[in-house]
Amino acid sequence: MKFTRNKKIVELREGDIVDDIYVVKIKKSIVPYKRGYSFELVLTDETGASLSCYYWGTENKEEIEKVHNSFDEESVLHIVSKVSTFGNKLVINLNEKDKIEVLSDEQYDKDMFLLPPKRDIEDMKKELKNYISSIKNIHLKSLLEKIFTNEFIEKFSIHPGAIQYHHNWKGGLMQHTIEVAEICELLCKQNPELDKDLLITGAILHDLGKLVEIAVGVRVKGTIEGQFIGHSIESIIWYAKYMEELNFPNLLRIKIIHMILSHHGKLEFGATKEPMFPEAFALHHADCASAVVSEMVSYVEESKLETTNDTSYNRLLRRNILLK
Repeated sequence: MKFTRNKKIVELREGDIVDDIYVVKIKKSIVPYKRGYSFELVLTDETGASLSCYYWGTENKEEIEKVHNSFDEESVLHIVSKVSTFGNKLVINLNEKDKIEVLSDEQYDKDMFLLPPKRDIEDMKKELKNYISSIKNIHLKSLLEKIFTNEFIEKFSIHPGAIQYHHNWKGGLMQHTIEVAEICELLCKQNPELDKDLLITGAILHDLGKLVEIAVGVRVKGTIEGQFIGHSIESIIWYAKYMEELNFPNLLRIKIIHMILSHHGKLEFGATKEPMFPEAFALHHADCASAVVSEMVSYVEESKLETTNDTSYNRLLRRNILLK
């Protein structure tokens, strides 16, 4: 028997009976409380959302140690219990009467922990290849062709664009990349003075470091490299080697590197440098438009499941968002 998803974490409400499977994101140590021993888990699902789960044991420490030692981080658990609130947030409370079962690989489909694509992946592959074919600058085209082999495109085409926020679904990274390229193409039409080859190349390359920053297993998570270095720097490490092999003109090399380092726009948003020429500035705003609009659309869809109010406060954007 293979388990399927009943409700995503973002769909849970106080009082709901949970009979579902989740991935262990964080497993905390056993601690004493007034009636015995307990431990906390942080669970996650394909949305990237998190939910705290508390296991309350008796004074028999050996029994709770047996449960605690039966799984690790990244384990998949089948849990049957009830959703309640603690400290103004939803939680699951468990004890020996509730069900907490560790599943084997054969009992679930790993794809269920990655949101499905929102656009046809084969169509997006064709669009990506068309953009690469459109590049006339021989240096930029050589760089793109060296990176985007057929094998690489297959890997790139299914990767998510984020862990939780914008484009965090299968194929999300490629979708975001194409959206950025489409916006850049429009900006070039409106501003023919822009170097279209340079801007489209920057759009295609700007987030490839997410292949190193984000890992996909039983859940989508950040890697050590991603946490300590970040996708922009990872991209530069990657491309610099290729540009050296291809004897890139120095100014063109510097422009590509600067566009990658500055695509977040401001230092407080993670940019190493702020954009210093028109194509870099255009790339930043194209990236921002694709990311923020996607994120807001997802937020509205999820918030409609949580409230019947006209608006909902988005902590990330620090404003009320209209849901109607």
